[in-house]
Amino acid sequence: MTQEAGHVIRVLVVDDHPIFRTGLVDVINDEPDMRVCAEAATLAAARAAVAQHHPHVAIIDLVLGNESGLDLV
Repeated sequence: MTQEAGHVIRVLVVDDHPIFRTGLVDVINDEPDMRVCAEAATLAAARAAVAQHHPHVAIIDLVLGNESGLDLV
């Protein structure tokens, strides 16, 4: 993927499993052109993160405990 010089893709990670979320964050942050700007475990936290951080993309778990990631999408 070619990126403009200095352009970093901001990623929001939404998953209710902390160990998986941490691993995914590490993998994403190892990419030179991507950075996790926020993490969330619930829909409410994800909505707040979107409003505050304005991510370029989001990786969203479809099952968040008793909530549905599809409601966020």
